[in-house]
Amino acid sequence: TIKNGKQFVCFGGLKSDITPKKFQNSNGRINVHFEFKDRELEFSLNSLGSHFADNSLGVLLCVDRLGGDIDRAIQDLEKWKPSNGRGSLEQIALPSGNIFLIDDAFNANPSSMKAALQLLTQNSIAGNRRVAFLGDMLELGLNEVLLHEEISVWPEIANIDIIHTLGPLMHHLHLSLIHISEPTRP
Repeated sequence: TIKNGKQFVCFGGLKSDITPKKFQNSNGRINVHFEFKDRELEFSLNSLGSHFADNSLGVLLCVDRLGGDIDRAIQDLEKWKPSNGRGSLEQIALPSGNIFLIDDAFNANPSSMKAALQLLTQNSIAGNRRVAFLGDMLELGLNEVLLHEEISVWPEIANIDIIHTLGPLMHHLHLSLIHISEPTRP
């Protein structure tokens, strides 16, 4: 769409210029199937987070609008790996078994927190228990307490076995979780 001499593009919504068809987790990667300019395309990312798949489609749309080569961009995306603290998935071998660590600690915000919890609760990650260590999300402005409390009602929370909260803002989540788990009295 062109308005006032500016071109607008969209991804991730109903009127998207690039259409995701299927995201599928496999062997520590996410396979991305999508449609773009009457072509069915696919690639694989070195991550399990569907939010990375969404963002990668936005990257491809930008590459196209800037005149770049989509096929080459796809090859480059397949080499990409999240940096430490940005949703990286690490496997730690212990004598009692493996631990899978999702490191999404760098500059957390409600969107990245939700994405990390969605990733933690996916069936594609092996394990008997889901344990979350949640630290304060900073620089959220006047609603910072509410944004921490609201995590308690996210559907992902119900699928986590143990939740540890760290920091004065996450203490509000801790209190909300205690309130939710208390039985109601007549």
